[in-house]
Amino acid sequence: MLTVQTRMLEISDLKSLPEKKFKDITPYNEKVKEYEIKTNNLRVYLIKDVKGKLIIIGGKKTTQKKDIKKFRNLKKEYLKYFKENLK
Repeated sequence: MLTVQTRMLEISDLKSLPEKKFKDITPYNEKVKEYEIKTNNLRVYLIKDVKGKLIIIGGKKTTQKKDIKKFRNLKKEYLKYFKENLK
């Protein structure tokens, strides 16, 4: 867990990390960027919205596909809520 926190701090300080530690996982033609922080067994999924990066969900390497699906659903709901409440 300390490794994830360290990588999050490095990202917030705008430090560059190798792709094996911090990866852009944005699907093609998607406007809101998606990122994955990786350690040996842990994953944290983030989006970049108008206010910066936002942590959505964390998970394990063994449940990665399920976690990404859940992450994208939460992202969709967040963006929908954000859009509706800016009116």
